[in-house]
Amino acid sequence: MSGIVTRQSSGSQKPQHETRDESVVHADGEIFIPSLVRSIGNRGLDVIQQAFYGRFLNSKYEGRGNIPVHTNFIIAPNHTSHLDMGLAKMALGEAGRDMVALAAADYFFDNKYKRAYMDNFTNLVPIERSGSLRQSLRHARSFLDRGYNALIFPEGTRSVTGDIAEFRPVIGYLALTCRIGILPMYLYGTYEANAKGSNLIKSRDIGARIGRYIPPEELD
Repeated sequence: MSGIVTRQSSGSQKPQHETRDESVVHADGEIFIPSLVRSIGNRGLDVIQQAFYGRFLNSKYEGRGNIPVHTNFIIAPNHTSHLDMGLAKMALGEAGRDMVALAAADYFFDNKYKRAYMDNFTNLVPIERSGSLRQSLRHARSFLDRGYNALIFPEGTRSVTGDIAEFRPVIGYLALTCRIGILPMYLYGTYEANAKGSNLIKSRDIGARIGRYIPPEELD
């Protein structure tokens, strides 16, 4: 399952994403990032991301009036590109600040360099696509229970054709067990701009349409 490179803003009142204790000496070879470097890096990443989607890409957002303000929720976008992650966050505006995203542990956390970046400069929550999936879901649920918004790509991975693939059961499980509603989102143009396997931005016309919020009572 893929996720979004998102990070909570410094002004958020929600609990911060867990990071390693600075007093610990990492004899296991993991890379240690001091808190000052994390803070400066996170501010810089905010500026870069806003400029990238707001100026470099012709990003358009529709349906922001559908974003609930009374509760946290699960964001459920289609997935065809690595651009989807930041686009969904930008589309949510202020609601994107208090958001974590489920990300495949075997892709985003598979070496110490990726783990150092993801643990310190993003709010990605690693989830196993096999093996200890139940434990991963408990970890994800802990964030929902604490009031975070969570982004989950229902298809589990990027589409290689641009068409929406069959949904996996993870999003339904979390929504029903946590009693959290779902905010559907349709992302367009990202497949043409940066499809799976491509390292180039081929188009700059992308956008997000936010659908009607579906409360847990309706999901039942």
